[in-house]
Amino acid sequence: MNERDRRRAATRRRRDSQTVKKLLRASERGLHYAVLGMNARGEVAIGTMHTLLPADLARAAMRRLRVRATPGEIKAAYRQMARRVHPDKNRDGRAMDAFRALEASYAILSDEGTRTEYDRKLGRRARKRRDKVVDGVASVCAGAWGMGKNLCTVVKPFSRPIMILGGLVV
Repeated sequence: MNERDRRRAATRRRRDSQTVKKLLRASERGLHYAVLGMNARGEVAIGTMHTLLPADLARAAMRRLRVRATPGEIKAAYRQMARRVHPDKNRDGRAMDAFRALEASYAILSDEGTRTEYDRKLGRRARKRRDKVVDGVASVCAGAWGMGKNLCTVVKPFSRPIMILGGLVV
């Protein structure tokens, strides 16, 4: 084996190890779409247009538009990942564990009932995270608004421009 072949083999081992590590990490976290190498439900984020919105309006503005992956896309992603992590192809020592995790994730996502239940669970988890962020932003905005009112009493002629600049910063 010459130097060029040794470098190729080392690169392949490194790539195999990274693939298995990424897959196992996603499996441990229960992210079945990530195990298949897919974006979670193909979601597209719709962000807020203005940060100084009341909490209920900010929540409504941060909703997500859900685009569901088709069973064909899931099957294609499974087959592609299976070729990469199959123990006969992948020389990493944990390839068998990664392949089992891949099969388990595909079993969940290929069945419509379990997939719907999993999507609901993901939605609840994302909603909790999103609500926590929105509440934090709302509290910061409320604090900035309170400081702005006190500032208005001190600096009367420049109060409006200061509030506008403060709102842009926050």
